[in-house]
Amino acid sequence: MYCRVTKLRRAGQRIPDGEAAPTLEGFLSLRNGVATLAPPLTQNVTLSELFAVSLVQVADGALILRGYEKDEARGVLQAWRCEPLDTRHGFDRMGRRLDGDHT
Repeated sequence: MYCRVTKLRRAGQRIPDGEAAPTLEGFLSLRNGVATLAPPLTQNVTLSELFAVSLVQVADGALILRGYEKDEARGVLQAWRCEPLDTRHGFDRMGRRLDGDHT
């Protein structure tokens, strides 16, 4: 799924509220306990990976995933807030906009 991922930790420590958190956009895939975020229209390129992933919460239209991320030569606790993004553009056969904006 195409989504915006906000990292909720830096080097294993929770990022305080009000402080800017790193945000990435790309295609999120989950396979064999590993979450991978890849940029659109690319092959074999990874923006970020999260290992031993577990779903912590579903709220406000977003998923909170927790797992471990590589930081230098060690694994550190990380959490991602994943918000799905609408990628539909254009019009359907009836002339209605696909993005849901009917103005």
